[in-house]
Amino acid sequence: MNTPVTLLLEQGPMLKTLGRIAISTVLPSKKSANNPNSFPVISERVASPSTKLIEHYLRWAGVTGDRYKGHIPPHMFTQFAMPICSQQIEMTRYNIGGIINQGCGMTIYNSIPLGKDLQVDCEVVSVTEDNGRARLHQRLAVAAVGGEKAIDVDFYTAFIIGKGVKKAKEAPEPMEFSSQGSWSASSNDGLEFGILTGDLNPIHWIGPVAKMSAFKSKVLHGFGMFVRTFELIQQSSSEDIRSIDVKFISPVKLPSQGNEVFVTTATQPDGRHRLEQRDNKGKVQIVGSYC
Repeated sequence: MNTPVTLLLEQGPMLKTLGRIAISTVLPSKKSANNPNSFPVISERVASPSTKLIEHYLRWAGVTGDRYKGHIPPHMFTQFAMPICSQQIEMTRYNIGGIINQGCGMTIYNSIPLGKDLQVDCEVVSVTEDNGRARLHQRLAVAAVGGEKAIDVDFYTAFIIGKGVKKAKEAPEPMEFSSQGSWSASSNDGLEFGILTGDLNPIHWIGPVAKMSAFKSKVLHGFGMFVRTFELIQQSSSEDIRSIDVKFISPVKLPSQGNEVFVTTATQPDGRHRLEQRDNKGKVQIVGSYC
């Protein structure tokens, strides 16, 4: 394994959050029957990740060259977002231990300078309940303290609250895709990404626990899929990605080979490229768009 375990020393907030979630799962407290009428905006000042942590994160993500020299990669929100977002999730009537990560979106306005504290603000955009699912949309705004906004990140999560009716899938619109390349995931990638972000959910790195899950094996974090797909597309593009939205369809099992990323050869009427990631048998893992 190439990622030093000592990097966990930088993951205090996330590890505390995981501990709190574990305790609430084992010893659940009584929750309100209703969600709040409104949610407060959570604002926190977050220390910049260390140079060492960023170096190992970029290596794991597959970044080459000096694209992010002097800056924090925009998708490194994966390292500090959850401890902040979880505070609002815990205010809902839902069990945070049953959270389902459905996808995310990111809009990039400016670079995030390395070494400066970050101002992070999280708001709840919407909460809806339909067809046995509760869906939560949160938005995270990130800026260097005293600087202009750098990124907005939209998080889409769901909770099972009842039995839903399976809906018929619409036939996808025919589009011409081209391959941007593929990436593979080792058996240790779940543990390494967990060390880099603090998300040590055991389904990503402990085989016996993962086998008892719905996935029946270790799987990579959804955000880990997002990071590697983002970087593969970015390295194949002559222009910087300014906006990207993804929906997680099926997991990347660990280990796996040939997770291939496809994008439309032409922009669509909305000015965006569509993207898909498929496993080596053609099963779709991610869908989305970017520009």
